[in-house]
Amino acid sequence: AAWPDARFILTTRDPERWYASLHKHFRSLGLGMLQQQVYGTTDLDCKERIVSVYQTHIAEVRTHFADRPGKLLEIDLTAGDGWEAICDFLGKPVPKGPFPRLNARTK
Repeated sequence: AAWPDARFILTTRDPERWYASLHKHFRSLGLGMLQQQVYGTTDLDCKERIVSVYQTHIAEVRTHFADRPGKLLEIDLTAGDGWEAICDFLGKPVPKGPFPRLNARTK
């Protein structure tokens, strides 16, 4: 590994909610070419393929760090993870104020 002491923060979320957000984002920006390179399809309605790539990525990151305890932090910002988990992982003090949430969907 090029950086054996590197730490990695993996953000995850419910695959259904992730797909809905990605679908809306790519449709609004017309990112078909980027989608083809990342997900292997320009068909945004190919949900199974796109979600599979997302889940495979998460599994590969977990596998990569399986024998490197303390180097991977997995957080779900939609579940309320934020400053505390990140700052503890990095050994930094928790900032005052709320964790920034841009483009958060209102319920």
